[in-house]
Amino acid sequence: MNRRRLLLLAAPALLRGEAPIVGRWRSVTTTKGGIGAVYDFRANGSVAYSSAAIVESEYGLDGQVLTLGGQRVGIGWHPDGRLQFNFGQDVIEDYSRKGEVVDAANPLLGEWAGSRLMAGKKIPVSMKFEAGNRALMVLFLKTELGRYQGGAGTWTITLPSLPARQIRSGAGGTLTITAKGGDPHEFARL
Repeated sequence: MNRRRLLLLAAPALLRGEAPIVGRWRSVTTTKGGIGAVYDFRANGSVAYSSAAIVESEYGLDGQVLTLGGQRVGIGWHPDGRLQFNFGQDVIEDYSRKGEVVDAANPLLGEWAGSRLMAGKKIPVSMKFEAGNRALMVLFLKTELGRYQGGAGTWTITLPSLPARQIRSGAGGTLTITAKGGDPHEFARL
């Protein structure tokens, strides 16, 4: 990527006085079980780190039936715009839109936030539906707060329970995060 394009991609955050990493980032690769990480970098220098189940899949919509990763799920809309998933057997989940409507002709597109009951505990969930029938589901399993500092393409993360991590801006708008003595991991915007 040339320098001019990189500057244009970073310009909105820079104009707001934010570091180019401000926002949410997810693991590009996960374990075989789908476990990865999400970092939420905030403009005040704080960061929320979450271990997360990250599932990419295709979806299809036929009336009020959503096929998501091969599973058929009933959907419905609340009058206030919330989305409801009906998995059957009295398992119903409500989701609220995050951000603006992406496409008025297809109200499913965009990001939705809700929760899922797992082992008696409510787990925060993010569902993102994109054009081209691509879906991304993130279940936030455990979250802890820390700090980050740096700039000019290199930052350091400090978290209470994990070794310090180095962050570098990568090609194509990615981040590479490496724990001390560990392997590098690539992250993309969520």
